[in-house]
Amino acid sequence: MVDRGYPLRRLRVKDYNDNDVRFIRGMIPHHEMAIRMASTEIVYGSNPWAKQLALSIKAAQKAEIDQMRAWLTQRGLSESGGGHSM
Repeated sequence: MVDRGYPLRRLRVKDYNDNDVRFIRGMIPHHEMAIRMASTEIVYGSNPWAKQLALSIKAAQKAEIDQMRAWLTQRGLSESGGGHSM
């Protein structure tokens, strides 16, 4: 192999399309709203079952937000999509 001074780059196959990115970006605020709603139930609700459900929803949605943010980060994408070409 001839060394021309160029660093070797790994070829990476793009494993997503524009729709995937829009979906992930749209789901983050959706999940954040679910967390806000669950938090309101936890503080102001009176039914034990509903409060427990809210606690479960809050934990699950937080974990999924973390997964979605990691998915975007691993692909070099921003959460907002501000000008990044897809």
